[in-house]
Order: sequence, then C-alpha cells, then structure tokens
Amino acid sequence: MSDKILLAPAGWEERYYHGMLIDIGEFSPSKIWVPYSNEYEDRTKPYRTQIRDYAYQNKIQYIETAHDYHDSISLYKSLLVEFKNQLSRESVVRFHATTTPRDMIWYLLHFLSEEKVHTEFSYFRPNGYGSYLSRDAKSPNLVLKRSGIAYPDLPTCILVLSGYDEERLSQLKQRYEPKVMLVGHQTGDQLENKIRNVFGSQEPTDDDIFFDFDCFDPSDESVRNLCQKVDALSEQFNIIAASLGPKPSALALFKLTQIKPEIGLVYIAANDYSSDYSSGIDLKNRTLCKAF
Repeated sequence: MSDKILLAPAGWEERYYHGMLIDIGEFSPSKIWVPYSNEYEDRTKPYRTQIRDYAYQNKIQYIETAHDYHDSISLYKSLLVEFKNQLSRESVVRFHATTTPRDMIWYLLHFLSEEKVHTEFSYFRPNGYGSYLSRDAKSPNLVLKRSGIAYPDLPTCILVLSGYDEERLSQLKQRYEPKVMLVGHQTGDQLENKIRNVFGSQEPTDDDIFFDFDCFDPSDESVRNLCQKVDALSEQFNIIAASLGPKPSALALFKLTQIKPEIGLVYIAANDYSSDYSSGIDLKNRTLCKAF
C-alpha cells in the first residue's frame, strides 16, 4: 500500500494550522513532513509544536527538516536530499502549500513531477490580509531547473499574475527591463482585491497587456488560457513569469512551464515578511486539486 504523505512547509498564519487539521482529517496521512525555515524558526514553532503533538496523539509519523530559505541554492539542495529521504515514487502526496514561498513551491513541484508522484495541491484563503505583506524586496532570481531559454537577440516579456505587493513587481521591472508586461489581474472583489490589486493599471505603457485571471484556479483550462496569451508573443520575446497572486497561481505557472519549458520562472523574495501577514481562514472558498 502506498504511503500517504502530507507535505506542509511550516507557516505562522492561522490558516496554516487550521488548514493542516482539515487536510489531516480529509487525507488521513501516514506521515507528515514539515520543512521549516531556520530564519523564521521562532515564528513557526508554536504551530509546529501543536501539529507534532496532534500527530503523535493520532499515531501519525511526524518529520521536521530545517532549511535556509534565504539561500536559493542551499534550499534547493537540502530539499532534494530530504525529498529523497521522505518520499518515493509509490508515495501519494497532499501538498499543503497555503503559506509556502513560491520558489519552494516550484522546487517541490519539480521534484514531485520528475518522480511522477501522485500529488494533490491544497490551499486555504485567509479572512483578511494585514496592512502589508512584505517589505524590502530582494533582487529577483530565476528559479533553478525552471529558468527557461533566453535568446540574446530577443527582448524580454514578463508574464505576471499580480497581487498586492507592488514593490516586488517594481523590482522585477527594474531587473529585467521588459519590453512588454503581460499582467494577469486577479478577478473578483474578495479580500479587498479591487482596491489593493492595482499594479500597472495607473501608468501602463503602450506595449503592456492586461487580462483578467482567476489566480485561485490552477486548472488545465486556466493553464490553456495562459498558453493562448503567450503564444502570440513566444516567437518575438524571451518570456519569464512571476506569481505574486494567491499561491495556486504558482501551480498554474508551473504547469505552463511543463507545456512551454522555454518560459522561465522568477521569484522575488523579501527581507521582511509581516508577522501579521493574514488573519483567520476562509472555509467556504478553498483550492483542492490534482497537481499530477
């Protein structure tokens, strides 16, 4: 019988913990693997402790592994080592990605897809966001194993599934100086979306292209929609893609690179993530889908 593994990189938000309890109840894992950040060890410790105790009480194997989230190469290497230790091709995985950094999402999805592991993707929305999400954005970096193909004679197009953090998107523009920005705006009025998600709409260039996109929906249909958007540009531009919206948009972009490996994924980390990033958990709206 296949091992059922709940993969849940540690977080400090309420929705992380309460979503974990829901995933445990639904999925009935035999093992819980919780990678956590050395840098934010103190913030994540209370929920890690509660989940560990819950696992022990319910006779579920619980594994924690520490990683350096601020060093992308170190993170990739250490995750790969632990991935080989904790999972096999026969494993069945539910990936609780609610508060996982996007580069880590992409690394883990890469490992899972390469090994053809049956994987579900689970994401819970909050009831609300804090006054800021992150500050002091770092320089953007292409993601290992998903950096795409760049031709020296072609200009750059950046595909962005936008969110509330304009500073990180501004860093993206400064670093890559795109000729075209292809911006997918999150649809709907949930979580103050129409007020806070305004990137690029006030001072667009003549070449920028805007379209509506449901960042909570990483379905094959959504990915086909993205394919259609980039098809018209793929022969004229080197294309890189960034997810700054809800985490399911990271899965959508990963699926896009499975179809179009010439597209590179780029991640913009920050030096400061809010301790009050979000509040509560929205139990009425949840993303649970098959990844592979």
